[in-house]
Amino acid sequence: MATSLLVQTCYHIELYTAWKNTKFDVQVVGIVNPSTIAELDPSYSLKKEYFTAYNLGVATYAKYINTSTLVYVVKPIKSYDPKAIDEEKRYYIPETLIDFTRSYAYISARRYNFVANTGIKHYPNVLDEEAFFKVARKSVSKVVGALSPFIADNVSTDVTYVDVLTTQSVLDGISELSEKLISLQEQATKQAKDNTEESERNLYIQRQKAISSQETYLAAQTELLAQLNVVKAQETENTKLNATLNSIKATIVEIVSLIRAGTYSVDNFPTFEELWAQAEENLNK
Repeated sequence: MATSLLVQTCYHIELYTAWKNTKFDVQVVGIVNPSTIAELDPSYSLKKEYFTAYNLGVATYAKYINTSTLVYVVKPIKSYDPKAIDEEKRYYIPETLIDFTRSYAYISARRYNFVANTGIKHYPNVLDEEAFFKVARKSVSKVVGALSPFIADNVSTDVTYVDVLTTQSVLDGISELSEKLISLQEQATKQAKDNTEESERNLYIQRQKAISSQETYLAAQTELLAQLNVVKAQETENTKLNATLNSIKATIVEIVSLIRAGTYSVDNFPTFEELWAQAEENLNK
């Protein structure tokens, strides 16, 4: 937050509420003290202007004004666009009365006017010329307004003209050249449109091919995973079968060992059912 004002700068100035929200839009042109005001303008009184007029007494005046108080010499702003300062009027604003929390500086900016000169044109009557002006202003504003430096601007176009002398042959030559260039421009525009459409069509085809390829890949992937699951199931089953065969082999080896050891004889040789029951018992261990 600023606590002082700069000379030659424009401000919106608001005073404290004791001065009933008095406001100024001004340009600061100088800085003086109360005693200097009497020399510049003997008829002017800070006490009368800012205290008596607001029913503020001597005590308040003494609180805000003394010999070292800075007083801004200002001139009112007549217009903002275009910028104009009233050179005939002058005010004095004591710095001690300014509410800097509600005051702010104006920034000087510029509105630019660009001049575009065309070639020679001839219209047989005022109505044709006005029709040309209408189309030209709209076209120029549209083109300029689309340029990045002016894209946020409200671009307007004014038309002025200068009378010249020419010949019919010159006008015919300009007309012929204009028609030729317009034709070339239309061809270029059409070609660019066709190229864009062809590019979009190719892009769509490639996209569809990519989608089809992806679907084929996903289908193949799904089928392969299914086959892998079948293989894994077969491997698991084979593992179980091998374990069973190994158990049966071990049981047979054990029975053969018992036969060789004489545990089984012809008289007490177990029946097939008994041997199978023993094999199942070993398998379940």
